[in-house]
Amino acid sequence: MSIKTIIILIIIFLIVALSSHLVTDSIKRQEAKVLQERAGGGNNADAREALALVQAIDAPTPEDRLMRADLLRFNVLENNLARLQENILVAIIGNYMEAAGVIPRAGAVDINNERMEARPFIFDRMEPLIIYGGPFAQVVNTTRQVDVATRQQNALEATDTKIDAIHEYFKDAITYTNDAQSVHDSKANGDLRKSIAAIETNVDVPAMFELAHAYVRTKPEHAKAIATLNMMALCHHLDTLNMAEDRILALVWARTLTPENRANAENLREAIYLALVDCWEHGNLVCMNGRCGRVLGALVGIDAAGISVMTTEAYRNQIYQECIKTIDSTLAYAKNDPVLREAAEAYFEEDPKETEASATLKTMIKKNIDTLVDAYTNFSEQERQRLKEECYISAILD
Repeated sequence: MSIKTIIILIIIFLIVALSSHLVTDSIKRQEAKVLQERAGGGNNADAREALALVQAIDAPTPEDRLMRADLLRFNVLENNLARLQENILVAIIGNYMEAAGVIPRAGAVDINNERMEARPFIFDRMEPLIIYGGPFAQVVNTTRQVDVATRQQNALEATDTKIDAIHEYFKDAITYTNDAQSVHDSKANGDLRKSIAAIETNVDVPAMFELAHAYVRTKPEHAKAIATLNMMALCHHLDTLNMAEDRILALVWARTLTPENRANAENLREAIYLALVDCWEHGNLVCMNGRCGRVLGALVGIDAAGISVMTTEAYRNQIYQECIKTIDSTLAYAKNDPVLREAAEAYFEEDPKETEASATLKTMIKKNIDTLVDAYTNFSEQERQRLKEECYISAILD
């Protein structure tokens, strides 16, 4: 057999082996996704099998890394907080980092182009955990700064005027992620706690459960709703909301009996019933966080108390959208001011020139941004400062 033939056979063997690995990885990935969904946030056999499969993938993608981190965090860690293990936290953070394409190396930061597009979403996921990760917090902040600078540069290169660059920058900053784990989001949980505070009252828990059972028994998917009610009646305490889930259900059902909700009482009952049914995914009951989040979420848009539940990403998108309006309205005001007019008009010119009033106008814009962001008191001071700096768009405004 000639050397040429041997080389060809080796190449064929490698191609076949690689193809086999890719096919095997694809099968593991799909099976892991199905099992993760079926696990419903619990530390059960489905979750453990999903984790084993995704950890066995030979060539993990950023999405695989995210799945690993989520399974370790939401299915293993949050169901076993009494035995918090540092090695699990490190594994979670490390997988989030690799999903985001960020790898710390000897004090430096490697930013990989092979990453998930939703990097801000991954960093939102990491926010409550990075305090455990030592240098990880600095790595995340450094990467955020690089991302902001890149977004600024892209906006400037894609447009001809300052105002167009500003709009392009915010358009690129706004993200929409379909997140199956949104019930664990820190801001969403903060809103849920506010919701509980808004409806908190003396309530007869057994009586509310009787009323709920009587109502859902008349519905097509009563079996699922009743099974959810029976689980919630076990009085498990939910640490993130600092309340037992039976009391949460009772407080929510009690809202159907209040005078201010009289006109919407049937809509509320129907929404709660649908939320109880929605607690079942792929034949499994979702985790306690998911159950309570869905039940409280039934009040959104219906209850007279004006309940609202938003994720960190949704809040950030709202801030960005409001920031665009703030900058536009500030420039509109400045155009009608004799002192600021020329500086404001420069934002709409292709070859703008700095004027004596330019600095004054920039300061005014920044102050208005400060006022806007500071109104979001559910964000920490550090989070608000970071948002302000993103909204200032220093490369555009300065």
